[in-house]
Amino acid sequence: MKEPRLSVLVLTYHPQKDALFSTLRSVVLQKDCDFEVIVCDDGSGTFFREEIEAFLDAYKVDYQILAHAENQGTVKNIIDGVKAARGTYIKPISPGDLFYDDTTLQDIVAFMQTNNALAAFGKMVFYDYTDSLQVKNLAHPMLPDIYEAPRYHHRKALKQQAVFSDFICGASAVYEKAAFLQALEAISPVVRYAEDIVFQYFSLRNIRIFAIDRLIVWYEHGSGISTKKTTQTFTRVEEDFYRFYHHMAELYPKNPYMKRACRIWQLRKEGNPAKSLINKLLPDKILFSLRIRIRRKQLTIPPYKDQFFREVKG
Repeated sequence: MKEPRLSVLVLTYHPQKDALFSTLRSVVLQKDCDFEVIVCDDGSGTFFREEIEAFLDAYKVDYQILAHAENQGTVKNIIDGVKAARGTYIKPISPGDLFYDDTTLQDIVAFMQTNNALAAFGKMVFYDYTDSLQVKNLAHPMLPDIYEAPRYHHRKALKQQAVFSDFICGASAVYEKAAFLQALEAISPVVRYAEDIVFQYFSLRNIRIFAIDRLIVWYEHGSGISTKKTTQTFTRVEEDFYRFYHHMAELYPKNPYMKRACRIWQLRKEGNPAKSLINKLLPDKILFSLRIRIRRKQLTIPPYKDQFFREVKG
């Protein structure tokens, strides 16, 4: 059996059937790339396993199915998938999210190899498909320019994420296997759901984060744990960030951004609006907020083609 260059981790937890198979279809239709599919279910119980197997068998792709008996949380679910992966690179994806076109994976692998990259992220088309395709004028991160050569700087990347909360979305991410596993295991004692916190860990470790100048995913905005507007899911994610920053402040006591992030998230947890306002009025925070406002005014939906989207949606 030929070794895959990339392992696609399809992360499921009580998935919607149509969304799951649209995602799988966007995977199996990829061209000119040696890949495997690993379906990692986080304790759903019933997640259409027999239908998934029949679907993947029909397309004759290499695959594994890892089914947890109990819910582990996103981070541990991914760790098990990465450990089972045979590919050099790892691309996680969730039901409802789709690869942008049929050459996405080959371009991702080429980029990672060319740049000797350990971590990277690409551009996304944010969409909703309740009745018809609706594309949203959104971006993550809002200011990606610091990740583009030759202006990259680890400390600036860390400050932008930890202090200014301009995060990199995990749906857009691709990783080198060993680096990703090491980062996941480092954050796993304190982070349960927000796996994309690994980008901040990479910045702490002076690992370069690359920006791929290409649309790589259709991102179903509003369905994931970080975008659903419910108290429960927001509390889970906030707790992950709170624990991560306090843990990293202990490990990196001289890092000013970890100390400042601890203060920011402590105020959020306490719900102290007066002190939170004072934090927002710090000069660098005001400047960054102005840059974000300008960016939002200038933001336009990137040119996209939806033929592949409609094909995989069926």
